[in-house]
Amino acid sequence: MLTVITRSDIVLRLSRNLSLRGLSVKKRLVPFPSRPSSYIAGYVNHNLTRFPKSDLRTLLQLSVKSFSTNIETRNETELSSVQYEKICEETLDSLTEHFEELVEAATHLPDADVSYGDGVLTVKFGELHGTYVINRQTPNKQIWLSSPISGPKRYDFIKTQWIYKHDGKSLHELLDSEIPEIVKCETCFDTCSFSGKEKQPV
Repeated sequence: MLTVITRSDIVLRLSRNLSLRGLSVKKRLVPFPSRPSSYIAGYVNHNLTRFPKSDLRTLLQLSVKSFSTNIETRNETELSSVQYEKICEETLDSLTEHFEELVEAATHLPDADVSYGDGVLTVKFGELHGTYVINRQTPNKQIWLSSPISGPKRYDFIKTQWIYKHDGKSLHELLDSEIPEIVKCETCFDTCSFSGKEKQPV
């Protein structure tokens, strides 16, 4: 869902930040003879106070950043330990099954192997292509990936999928972009559990 930040949202956020400093913003500029365009009026305990517009600009930028951070926090799914373990196990089980199907069909990869146990999924594609390791990270409630192509990544469960926050892409999207080149066929990681795109039960 796209969150729209309106002018009123920004003004409200700015007002709250100013309130923390004991200030309240007037709705209009108050001219001063010496510096009519660089100062704006505020009140501290009913005494007229002036501060540069540059400070207001900084406060406004911080307000928007804080507003965006709050939105991201609300969008991130809060999981209990039990929920995390269940979702993580189902995710890794589903990925294991698909990797096994792909490796079995990849006759050009005789040394390929898939193993899963104790929350760690290891997929060996041989010396030429390297090894993928996907494992649960219980303390952080994350899934960690080690890819011979794109390197290490840490995924958080956001809404219905595992997302790498630095680029906004899901674990399953990355696998669908890297694995086909190795196994020489189309992959369907987006049909696996908690890809965010799998078919929901009717």
